[in-house]
Amino acid sequence: MFKKSRASCCLRSSSIHRCYIEPYAVVFLTRLVHVFPLTFERCLFHRSVEREHIRKTIEIHKRLTGSRPLGIYQGKPNSQTRRLVVEDGGFLYDSDSYADDLPFWNYDYGKAHLIIPYTLDVNDMRFATNQGFNSGDQFFTYLKDTFDCLYEEGATAPKMMSVGLHCRLVGRPGRAQALARFLDYVQSKQNVWVCRRIDIAHHWYRNHPPDAGKVTAAALQADLLGKLAADQNAIKAGPYISK
Repeated sequence: MFKKSRASCCLRSSSIHRCYIEPYAVVFLTRLVHVFPLTFERCLFHRSVEREHIRKTIEIHKRLTGSRPLGIYQGKPNSQTRRLVVEDGGFLYDSDSYADDLPFWNYDYGKAHLIIPYTLDVNDMRFATNQGFNSGDQFFTYLKDTFDCLYEEGATAPKMMSVGLHCRLVGRPGRAQALARFLDYVQSKQNVWVCRRIDIAHHWYRNHPPDAGKVTAAALQADLLGKLAADQNAIKAGPYISK
């Protein structure tokens, strides 16, 4: 479908470990125009454990596709996930946010980090939830209405529309036709860019770079927090602490 419509898309595995078990699927998909932002199972462990999970998942991704992932979507992040993503240093963006309609910069962890928001409403997951879509026509209507609204608003300010897709959901014959009709509809319009999230990231880095002042302030804050943490550790380790 995507090959026929010449549309680029960004696929994520439901679990990178599933792709490791079924590498033939990865070979097929990477021959198309698709990329895999990294996703992994939910981590509710100590920071060092989650850090190791991220490292291992990156390694599996590299082994399967020949390159490391440049984007990450955890899906169910905890309070330390983004810190670890920034710490890794190899990701251009993450999509663990539903907080905006356009990409934005985060400065919480000592450097500028790009966030490209994901979507839960324009998402075929609603085929599997209460009060969701019960037919391909409903899915198509929601996609089209969302696109039409953003397209109209985009006359004065560019907009971004994310569409969440899962092979096991939209890939069913009774639903796939709705997606095909939507792709045809989108490509009938002018000044529409159907692209991958990594393309959006590159565009944002080139045209909307981070605020240098905020980057400097973030770095200073991170350095201060690091020193405070070191001081606290030194105090805890001191002989004058009462047991």
